[in-house]
Amino acid sequence: MRGDPEVQFLSVETTEKVIVLRFGQSFAVLDGPAAPRVGNLLDHLVLAVAQTQLVLDFANVTYLASAALGALVGLHKQALAVGKQLRVLNVREEVYEAFDAARLTGLLDIRRAAGRPPARSSLGR
Repeated sequence: MRGDPEVQFLSVETTEKVIVLRFGQSFAVLDGPAAPRVGNLLDHLVLAVAQTQLVLDFANVTYLASAALGALVGLHKQALAVGKQLRVLNVREEVYEAFDAARLTGLLDIRRAAGRPPARSSLGR
């Protein structure tokens, strides 16, 4: 993955049951043409990896467009269909507000950044 400019914005950490995807500082905004590309990559990962939990670390994400919100809902449904869980951790307040405004906080497992441990600390949960 290192040489592909399409995915350099992500770092990946895995355990036997969990895969954590961290968005890098260079990819803090999920909007425009980036949202479908990220959605396609995540859709592929849900099907390709053996881990049962997919964790998205949003610590560096500062903005989500509606297309990205829709992609996350689709990803959530796809994960459930294949017996996997999706969690979104370390969500900044302004990004959480976008999830809340779209009424997705009851559908998706979304956890605010304030007072939360980093995604690595929650791998076994």
